[in-house]
Amino acid sequence: MSAQEMSVTEPVVRIGAVARLLGLTPRALRYWEQRGLLPPARRTAGGTRVYGDEHVAAARGVTQLKRAGFSLDDICAVQAGLRQSRTALGGMGDLAAALADREERLRVLITDLQALHAQLTAARESVLRCDGCEGKTYDEDCIDCLDERSGQRLPCCLRSVLAAAATGRGETST
Repeated sequence: MSAQEMSVTEPVVRIGAVARLLGLTPRALRYWEQRGLLPPARRTAGGTRVYGDEHVAAARGVTQLKRAGFSLDDICAVQAGLRQSRTALGGMGDLAAALADREERLRVLITDLQALHAQLTAARESVLRCDGCEGKTYDEDCIDCLDERSGQRLPCCLRSVLAAAATGRGETST
């Protein structure tokens, strides 16, 4: 079937257009197809890959699962489990278990990120209240002062950056 014949029944899109649409590279789409994450692409008479709606939907699904923290191996394992299960219900049970596990991991991550967000908000507010200690040169005492002003210990990621700046260690931008 030629690309022209396919366009009569469904929209056909070249690999580059799908890649741009989803913020991917054509190489990633070819790799996903090779791994079985996407249905095999149709080809024009000249051998160019062309994708229909089912390819775009599958690629969107893979992209969303990757955003949720699934690796390509995880996604392949879920697909393999569905293909190999003796019953649809059995395969769906395995899929539900994988999704529940990922959901719990995301819940923990969201909780951690919310805590970090609160710490960074408090740190930002204390930095905004900094009066520079009447012209004092920045040093490690400033970190303790910021801790006091925020009412809590600054997040370790911020403390390490501030400490390096206070001691003069680290790179300087040019």
